[in-house]
Amino acid sequence: DWALLDDRNSSLPADGILQQVQCSATGSSSAGSVRPNIATFMTAAGMTTGNTEDFSIASDMIYGVIGSSKDTRNWGAIMASANVLQAARAATRAMYASTLQDYRSPQAIKPEDVLSSDGQKRGSLIAASGYFKFVNIPVYDSTTMTWRNSYNLFVVDSGGYAVRSISGLTDKDRRELADIGFDTTADVAALHDLEAQVAALGINIGLYRFPNGFLGNSAQSNITALSQIAGALAALEALLNSLK
Repeated sequence: DWALLDDRNSSLPADGILQQVQCSATGSSSAGSVRPNIATFMTAAGMTTGNTEDFSIASDMIYGVIGSSKDTRNWGAIMASANVLQAARAATRAMYASTLQDYRSPQAIKPEDVLSSDGQKRGSLIAASGYFKFVNIPVYDSTTMTWRNSYNLFVVDSGGYAVRSISGLTDKDRRELADIGFDTTADVAALHDLEAQVAALGINIGLYRFPNGFLGNSAQSNITALSQIAGALAALEALLNSLK
């Protein structure tokens, strides 16, 4: 399990969120709370100037986690904290978990309402737990000329609107979850629950971006591995039989 990560050694984050819910770094800070620039944040957080990993984290905390939302975090309290990075992450989670939802932009969208490539709403909510949703947003297969299932995992706010998409639990994804504060013990439990819901529906997430499950240690990932081993053994047996 992973919790309260401060993964400064992860790869540089490439925004994996679908275009319609993409972080656009155009958010504004709330009145009376002056958001610092990246350099000021890095200094206060004890980060190293010129370190690309630290710069990436700082940029994400200042702009990336906000996107087109209004930044309602109390930057005065954050910058006065003994641990600026941890405080910024906690404030980000508190903002998105707030029932006030005064940060939400008019462009906010629920994951299940994301449009497919033809501009039609084909998505559907498969399962939800805590601040996570697992949705199907079909994509068009030009080879078969049919729409095929495409499953996606999203972090959502208290109202169910998309905050970020998770393409797979890579180091980058985990770091990005840490940056928005959704990496607590409760969130790990929610992901376990979500995975169990999806498995009960007969969906093998190992075939859809999550070969090792949502947390990298799931029963589903073990099932996938065993299935692959069984397939390989069957192929080997067939080959041996053909040589007899």
